[in-house]
Amino acid sequence: MQTSAQQGAFQASWFVVGLLTQMLVVYVLRTPASPFKDRANWRVYLGSLISLLIGGILVLTPLRQAVDFQAIPTQFGWIAVALVTVYLLVTNTVKNLTR
Repeated sequence: MQTSAQQGAFQASWFVVGLLTQMLVVYVLRTPASPFKDRANWRVYLGSLISLLIGGILVLTPLRQAVDFQAIPTQFGWIAVALVTVYLLVTNTVKNLTR
């Protein structure tokens, strides 16, 4: 059985991974080319940056208590990077296979 703190940390971690994948998958799916070769408009980058900043502030500051998030364990950073990277690679591969 998990404690309330463990559940809050999991929920905050899930929120971060979800936010990152939702923001970054836009760049993968918006173009048939590589997302690194075909650049988006600066407004798309600005909107993504603002969304990520708001999400980061929510998770990394005392505001997290308003939504019952707990501090994210530091070792989760590498797990998040791996999950997001694999998700984007799979998304790009499926996109290329279905063209």
